[in-house]
Amino acid sequence: VDTGIRVLDHGSFYNIIESSLNSLPHINLVHSVVGGTVPLTVQGVYFVDPDTGPMTLTLPSADTVANSIFFFKNDGTSGNDVTVNATGGDFINGATSVTIPDGHNIVIHTDADNDKYSVVQDSQNPTASRTVNGLLSFTAKSVMDSIAPTGLYDGGILSVGTPNTTFSITDGEGYIVDNTTDPNNPTITPVSWTGKTNIAVTNLATNLITFVGIDSGGNVIQQTTRWTAAESRDCIILGVVVHVNKTIVDTVNQEQHSILDPNNQLGDLIEGIGFFNVDGNVYSANGSNLNIDKSSGIMFGRGINYFNNKKDPHKLTLAGLTALTFQYRFSNGDNGVTGIAVDPDNLDDGAGGLTALANNKWSVQRIYSFTSNNVKIQRGVTSFDSKEAAIAGIASEPYVTEPSIAANGMLRGFIIVKKGATNLSNANQAAFIEASKFQSVGGASTGIASTLQSAYDNSTPDPEILTDSTNGAVTIRRGSAADTDDVLEVQNNAGTKNFSVTGEGETIVGGQAYSSMNTLSDAATIATDCSLGNVHEVTLTDNRTLGAPTNLKDGATYIWIITQDGTGSRTLAYNAVFKFPGGTAPTLSTAANSVDILSGVSDGTNIYCNMALDFS
Repeated sequence: VDTGIRVLDHGSFYNIIESSLNSLPHINLVHSVVGGTVPLTVQGVYFVDPDTGPMTLTLPSADTVANSIFFFKNDGTSGNDVTVNATGGDFINGATSVTIPDGHNIVIHTDADNDKYSVVQDSQNPTASRTVNGLLSFTAKSVMDSIAPTGLYDGGILSVGTPNTTFSITDGEGYIVDNTTDPNNPTITPVSWTGKTNIAVTNLATNLITFVGIDSGGNVIQQTTRWTAAESRDCIILGVVVHVNKTIVDTVNQEQHSILDPNNQLGDLIEGIGFFNVDGNVYSANGSNLNIDKSSGIMFGRGINYFNNKKDPHKLTLAGLTALTFQYRFSNGDNGVTGIAVDPDNLDDGAGGLTALANNKWSVQRIYSFTSNNVKIQRGVTSFDSKEAAIAGIASEPYVTEPSIAANGMLRGFIIVKKGATNLSNANQAAFIEASKFQSVGGASTGIASTLQSAYDNSTPDPEILTDSTNGAVTIRRGSAADTDDVLEVQNNAGTKNFSVTGEGETIVGGQAYSSMNTLSDAATIATDCSLGNVHEVTLTDNRTLGAPTNLKDGATYIWIITQDGTGSRTLAYNAVFKFPGGTAPTLSTAANSVDILSGVSDGTNIYCNMALDFS
């Protein structure tokens, strides 16, 4: 702050968004000014409080501040004016001064010849605005107001009250901003409150936690659900009161929505997320060797592309690499060898050295990308019995990331490799697994479920594939040499194939293939639902008719086992869908408890039958 300019003790709303204003073109500093006559020396944004008396600001000579912009706002409420004077022979729109009433603002710019000033925006005359040096005219207050968020800028700290069934809130100040109802004229409501002590928890006995905020009147809000996006714009959020035993307040969680330094808060978020992959940067085998390739891609990180493009400062494009050169790093920070061939035979011993893998064992190596497009690899620390075990063990391996990689690298993938491997493109020797966008291991986006076994293990307790009308059926398509090859097979625990389906649809069953028995209800007309099976049984207790079955399938075979009761001599008539040789329906055996079997093949409408009689 310049000499002779005093910062307001209480502070105005606009100081809170200083960082946002400083990012606007041509605006360098934000100043708060009170009392008297103040000479100005630099361009900037000036919030002037004349409540102690009228104020006069004197502009510097225009030729000493070429291409400068001055924004003035009368921040007072007492009716005192702010006067801005030109210096010497300078003029402001042809006059020696301009006056700014309460609540109004004005933007002044040095003219092209730098010997006078022009008003380019006046809130008293908004239609008089214009464009200067490529800076689009704007109502400065509207710009500032529209970027202002709702939230807290001082106080508002939660604590457990006395007794411990209550909570307290310290003095606090904030703003509730409505910049959606009328974006051109946002409404800003200053909110302040004195300390609130020993507040009863409304839902202490019925809920586990309570969300606490302050409304536009400075009153406490309590609710049992997390704030929605709309609610967070209409109140000042403070945090959470925890009462999980529904008897006392266990603790409070501070979750204040601060509005201080909004630009820096965005930077904090980017830093917290760290590097992540936007697209590409996928590692793969180079060929029948131990070399690796990387596709081109985009990574995201704070400022990593600033040197290339200030309009796109956070997304950096990394070129693809073929048979790339990389460096091995040890977990303790020591340098390893630099080369192009992956070492499949060793683990990291944690002390800057190597531990040899035993024969037929597998390990997991991690690949990292950097903004320089350099590549680093770290060996694993655990020996696995199989590729599947290595993949499943990625998340649980006691792996320590080398310090410089942890601070400056982006995990992009895993090489699952067998001791003695010579060909990274051979699935029996190696596998490449892409890391997730955010470098994590596990979850749907990581690709860790690279085998059906992994997918099965990750689907507990009831693995299933649930189809829908959008995606349709699950398809298993023959991709081997011939359609006569199996595309699906079932083995017993000893590995013996007992069931298979070929690409031609032939089904081979090593065990039994059968339909469970469906018992029909004896009735005057006997109903059969063929969706319940292919084999049906019924015992007749009177003369009956076999009704038309439902859910017949073209090409299906059906069987009815028909038994006489202990009396016998029951007759059976047939619906017209049952067709018999010569058009003559068979007569049942009449002996008590005798068994006859009706069988037939359906065309989806009729059933073409034969009857075998009197089984005993």
